[in-house]
Amino acid sequence: MKLQTLINILNTFINAGKKKQRDQIVSIKIILKKLKKKEFALKQKMYNEKDKKIRRHLQRELKIITTQRKKGLCMVKKVKNRVK
Repeated sequence: MKLQTLINILNTFINAGKKKQRDQIVSIKIILKKLKKKEFALKQKMYNEKDKKIRRHLQRELKIITTQRKKGLCMVKKVKNRVK
């Protein structure tokens, strides 16, 4: 094998971790978009709801989704810092 071919093969092994991390970022971003849509829908539903019990239940769900989105955003930032 030529030297350039061996170097290319070695680079693919070295960069395999970076590709995996980039794929992880993409999948997290897809999930974050879904959570954002769900968050918006819950806000609309909560503001239109008259019953206090149902509104409190929706607030709890909204708080959970918001927390999950924040964790996801932090995770994306951490993975991006590792990729660099």
